[in-house]
Amino acid sequence: MPTFGTSQLRPGLATLGAATMLAAVLGVCSSVSTPLALVVLAGLLLTLFANLFGAVHTAIVLILAGPLVLTQIKFGGLTLDNAVTLAGLLLLVQSMIFQQPGTRNRMRESLGIYLAVLAFVVAFSALANPGDAKLASVLRYLTLALLVYYLANNNAELVKFSLNALQTLLIIGAVSVIVQPFVGWPAPFASKEGVIGAARYGGLFGHPNFAAYPLLLGVLVIILINRHRFGTQIALCTVLMGAAAMTGSRTAVLVFVILLVCIAVRSGQILSRWVLGILVLAVPFAGVATSRFANLVSSGGVDGDNAGGWRITQWQFALDLWRENWLFGVGWGNAQNLLPSNLGVHSAYIEVLAETGVFGFLLFVLAVFYLVVKSASDWRVLTVVLYPVLTGVSDRTLLYPSILCVLVVAVMYFRQFADDGGSRLVNGGANEVRTASTERAQAVGRVGARGRGSCPN
Repeated sequence: MPTFGTSQLRPGLATLGAATMLAAVLGVCSSVSTPLALVVLAGLLLTLFANLFGAVHTAIVLILAGPLVLTQIKFGGLTLDNAVTLAGLLLLVQSMIFQQPGTRNRMRESLGIYLAVLAFVVAFSALANPGDAKLASVLRYLTLALLVYYLANNNAELVKFSLNALQTLLIIGAVSVIVQPFVGWPAPFASKEGVIGAARYGGLFGHPNFAAYPLLLGVLVIILINRHRFGTQIALCTVLMGAAAMTGSRTAVLVFVILLVCIAVRSGQILSRWVLGILVLAVPFAGVATSRFANLVSSGGVDGDNAGGWRITQWQFALDLWRENWLFGVGWGNAQNLLPSNLGVHSAYIEVLAETGVFGFLLFVLAVFYLVVKSASDWRVLTVVLYPVLTGVSDRTLLYPSILCVLVVAVMYFRQFADDGGSRLVNGGANEVRTASTERAQAVGRVGARGRGSCPN
């Protein structure tokens, strides 16, 4: 299979990339109180990892780790996820420059187009509303768009490495949520609805909602890929679902259950043990989520004195903001500061409308529509895409970098193995095995051909 680049970067080039990253981070840190020694240490560590594991692999881990598990770690005035994302971006760009391109040219990958449009909308909003340039948001979305393009034009091994890195980071994040009540860090979020004992936990993800959506999307991805032994799959899903239940996010759980049922119906009886196993093993962790659902009913439903009713009120305020700034909006990230209690809009669609106006909203909706339509050719891709699209009605999941990281790796994995039409759910990863076996057979054939050509007649 032709690839984007067949040669790995030499250590010298990896060091050059690390030095470039260090210079950029030094520029960022010039206006904050981050100790210079920590910045230098970060550059040296990046140089070491890039030389030991390869610049591309290091870049992928950094790009995924930033939004998933590093948002709560700060050094002085610098948030570690921003520095790590910048480092990953620079190494990835370096890899794209110095590697020889192959014959594939998948520039029209719908997810990459959506992320690029999102970056453009944020940048345009910043220009239309002078002030905060929102450079960090633009770089995050552009970085993920470049990662989509790179993986779409690369070989299967790098895509599988990305999936393994993603699953490892999700497990680390899930464990941080599970142990949070015992270690006390980060501080838990108290329920706004007055439920006794209903603390919500987000671990290294940050806010509980930042944790719930990528964790449950990760469960759907594990089920759809079906590449591990059943016991391993159940163990992984139990940890992720248990952590997600501790976040107390109702929408995340509700949409997850709906899509899980759709997967079970689409795949037939193969998932019956999945449903039973996951439900039984997740019961011990479900106390927080149960109390949140019970309080929703007891407090008057979605229109009552709870998070559901609060969201409806918040949307009304956000729409009032848009009416006053209907063309270009109030500026990216500014709605939160203009709404009551300085809390966010809690809807991706209304937030984009209020902050970027009609122009940005139309581009955003068209990009989402294009993503859904192009995903319909593979029901597995459509399933994982629908999760943020549906949950985006009541939260900003289509904008969360953490869930977008999961979406990027999952979609690229399914694109890489698109010819099986979902048969891996039935055949237990047979297509992935067939692909690897075919590549090995082709390699052996080439070696054999060279050998026969060198032998005397």
